[in-house]
Amino acid sequence: MIDFRPIELSDKKWMDERYKKADYASTYFCFTTNYLTRKDYNIMVADVDGFLCMKGVEDGNTLYLFPVGDGDLRGIIKKYIQDAKERNVPLIFNGILEEHKVFLEENFPENFACCPLRSGFDYIYKTDDLVELPGNERSDKRKGVNFFKSNFEWSCEKLTDENLSECVDMHRKWYVMNQHKANDSFEQEKDFANNMLLEYKELKLTGLILRVEDEIVAFALGEPISSNTFMVHVEKAYTSLRGAYAMINQLFAIEVQGKYEYIDRSYDLGIEGLRKVKMLYGPTLLMTVYRANYVKGRIHPRRILRNMVKQAIGRA
Repeated sequence: MIDFRPIELSDKKWMDERYKKADYASTYFCFTTNYLTRKDYNIMVADVDGFLCMKGVEDGNTLYLFPVGDGDLRGIIKKYIQDAKERNVPLIFNGILEEHKVFLEENFPENFACCPLRSGFDYIYKTDDLVELPGNERSDKRKGVNFFKSNFEWSCEKLTDENLSECVDMHRKWYVMNQHKANDSFEQEKDFANNMLLEYKELKLTGLILRVEDEIVAFALGEPISSNTFMVHVEKAYTSLRGAYAMINQLFAIEVQGKYEYIDRSYDLGIEGLRKVKMLYGPTLLMTVYRANYVKGRIHPRRILRNMVKQAIGRA
């Protein structure tokens, strides 16, 4: 059995090293996401034979992250199979990338049933597109930015220790204003954003703040997630100020333009409203991820189809 233990902030250094070498532009393979969702999903990690191994729990199901590292990958997968067996749980890989799917198909033929996990697709945009907002599909965002610039006395600044408490207060007010939307995912996202603000220095995040006159009306937080991609983790703005969301989005894109070719705005968690908003910005790519179920012995085609339909219904 793999010796998993709870993820800690002190794991950031070695986990970041594995992720940096792998160079994945995916929310699933990001320490900040792993760490800040540790309580929601009981995230556990282990360093096994040079591989970062991880597991968590979602809706009562034990889910494993595809191992990240160098060495005998096939051997590590076999250890995962044994670990799941000893824990008496199905082996389910969550959020695997296309290259992982190919590896499983080539090295464990007919043992893994893979199904696209639409709610986990990352929305990838060209940084230049989020700066310039070209095309008809982004016309509402351009209008929002132009309205904001023309109608408000605004300024922009970096998140620092000096303005952190103001930003935390703004987020608290934003939450109160939007409590009518409260559900489990809303509460989870609130804690995610708040903890990210409080630990932004330890997590080495970049934060941007938008003010109207002296009041903070929007903020965003992010970090590089691969050699050519910057991840925007959180973005909040007062909807009462027309164009505030579009403005902080553009300002953050300007901040990273010339440094990173792409911006990853994470996944939509299957939330229809969030999916609609992300599509309005015209993603260059929806990064396909899969859920892969291990089945001992040959998988019958009907079993594959039945499994895919079941997962698609549950995670659409």
